[in-house]
Amino acid sequence: MEVLMNYAPGFDPRPAALRLANAWARGAVLEGLPENERPRSIQDGYAVQIEVQRMLDEPLAGYKLGMSSVAGMRASGIGRPAWGFMTKPRVHRNTACLPAPPSGNILMELEVCFRLGDKVPAAGATPAQKLASVECAYVGFEIVSSRFADRLVHGVPSFLADDVGFCAYVIGDEIDRSDWLATFAAPAVINLDGERYCENAQAEARTDPVEALSLFIDEAASTGLPLRPGMLITTGNLVASKESPSKGFFAGRLASHCVGCTIE
Repeated sequence: MEVLMNYAPGFDPRPAALRLANAWARGAVLEGLPENERPRSIQDGYAVQIEVQRMLDEPLAGYKLGMSSVAGMRASGIGRPAWGFMTKPRVHRNTACLPAPPSGNILMELEVCFRLGDKVPAAGATPAQKLASVECAYVGFEIVSSRFADRLVHGVPSFLADDVGFCAYVIGDEIDRSDWLATFAAPAVINLDGERYCENAQAEARTDPVEALSLFIDEAASTGLPLRPGMLITTGNLVASKESPSKGFFAGRLASHCVGCTIE
């Protein structure tokens, strides 16, 4: 399916995409994109990202959402969750041991991840109807680490081009369907080597997984993003954001559901 990205006339996403795809492949860290390659709009940023995905040529596992909370959507100026791609080689089982990313810094996010069922949710349906067509839900870690030395200084379009900072994903415990809504609203925490690392996000800083999923399904329909049975959709952060070069064993908990990974 061709993705419908109306990027600016005269903007060629391929040079920036090639630079970013090479950084992915080599484990390089970029200071930024050259002025003549830099995306200037949301559409330009996504156009670069789509080219990066094509150049990497890794099988698609699904999509990651970012800046999905009310506060995050307001700060991004997009008005809906940002999305990026997740590829199968970068999705890992619970308690995986992973190398520290090239930039050194990681943002460990505790999230709810959905796996789409045989009937892909329909755009325009209610959030509850979309949720009903999901096959299963998990707690998971998204490891955010940009190809840029400092992901915060290049603006939202470049962040979108860089796959919204996606580095890796770890799938944890499955959440029993009868507990979904209660679990999604439960406090979330992350510990590092047994010590508290991240507290539960509060109020508008915390993602609503069902709302994030619903907004993304509508966005996917309007832009032509392919949604297929079995795809993963991880919805955004439930804990207070903390970016650091920390290594060790990270343990996340959402109600009684756990996920863990070691960063070496």
